[in-house]
Amino acid sequence: RDRMRERRNRIAAAASNKKDKDISKKTKKKQEKAGSILEQTVETDPCSSLHELLS
Repeated sequence: RDRMRERRNRIAAAASNKKDKDISKKTKKKQEKAGSILEQTVETDPCSSLHELLS
C-alpha cells in the first residue's frame, strides 16, 4: 500500500513538474514577444511606447 502511494506521489510530482515547465515556456515566449514589440515601437516612435507602458 505504501508503495502504491509512493508511486502515485511520484507521478503527481512529475506531472506538476511538467506543467511548471510548460508554463515557464509559455511565459518566456510571451516575454520575448513583448520585448520584440517594445523594441519595434521604440524604433518607430519612442513616445508612443512610453504611453503604452504607462496605460
